[in-house]
Amino acid sequence: MTYTYILMDVSPAVYEEIKQKLLAAGYTYAIHNEGQYGFVLDMHGIALKLQSEPEPTPHADAKVRAKTRAGKPL
Repeated sequence: MTYTYILMDVSPAVYEEIKQKLLAAGYTYAIHNEGQYGFVLDMHGIALKLQSEPEPTPHADAKVRAKTRAGKPL
C-alpha cells in the first residue's frame, strides 16, 4: 500500500519528544521507514495539544545553567 505524506521538518528535539510519547503510548505502528525520507512519525488521526504547564526541555535547562555559570542575567 502506498501512502501520500505531507512531510513537516521539525528539530531533532521535537522529533525525539514526539517519538518517545508515541512509543510510551504503544503506537509503534506510527514509526516506520519511508526509504528516501528515513524514519517518519505517521501521526494520522493523532492531534497535538499544548501542555497546561510546559515542561522545560533539556536544551532550555542547559542554556539556563550555562548563563548562570557565566554570571549572565536570565
